[in-house]
Amino acid sequence: MYGKDTVDVKLHLSIYDRSSGETLPYATILLKNEDQKYNRFSNSEGICEMNLVAQGKYTLSVSYVGYKEYSQDIELVSGNISKRIGLIPVSKQLKEVTVTAVEATGMTSSSTITREAIEHIQPTSFTDVLELLPGGLSKDPKMGVANTITLRENGTKDAAYDISSLGVAFVIDGAPLQTDANLQYLPKAGATDPDYQRQVVNKGVDMRTISTDDIEKVEIIRGIPSVVYGDLTGGVVKITRKMRPTRWEARIKVDEYSKLMS
Repeated sequence: MYGKDTVDVKLHLSIYDRSSGETLPYATILLKNEDQKYNRFSNSEGICEMNLVAQGKYTLSVSYVGYKEYSQDIELVSGNISKRIGLIPVSKQLKEVTVTAVEATGMTSSSTITREAIEHIQPTSFTDVLELLPGGLSKDPKMGVANTITLRENGTKDAAYDISSLGVAFVIDGAPLQTDANLQYLPKAGATDPDYQRQVVNKGVDMRTISTDDIEKVEIIRGIPSVVYGDLTGGVVKITRKMRPTRWEARIKVDEYSKLMS
């Protein structure tokens, strides 16, 4: 309860970019002192109005992603008070970093991708991890169609199967992923049908189904390795998952094409 001599003040704030003059929507605004605390957000036009604010001395703070935080002590006496606040952009540039897989020499060429390299690219699915291979290209994620692997050839696009992706074996912690029996075939689906684009019958493993959050290391062998890996023609993808206690963690990723929560 305020005393009879307490006067309410109306505070009008306008938040903008000091360098360009453009308004900053949804900026975080905090007005506080020892007795009062007001939390607000600017609207879509960078405007914030605080009504029924008790008079007194306050600390006004404004924060926005990518900008230096604004903080100033102000005194609210009476009436309507308007204030324009310009935030200064903060540019943080990292030094150039090149992350690739580690190559091994031998009868077959192989590449080892560590957990640190995987975290660097923030993959949406296992498909993005292949960007780290020598000659790998960065592509926009396509989560609406089957993501198959190509190690040694481009495959036969017009055929009913892709010999390259079908001939690559995936082994997770020593257990191979079986693709010989697949009951998801839709015989009436045409080439332009979305269901046809999503099916992987005779095409090997759909890499969208492999999570990257708990992968410790990936070894990709191109060529024909030991017979211990079974029937294959193009190579092996050996995935080693984490085998140690880890803290609880959550990952959220949003891009132009998909949303990921894990």
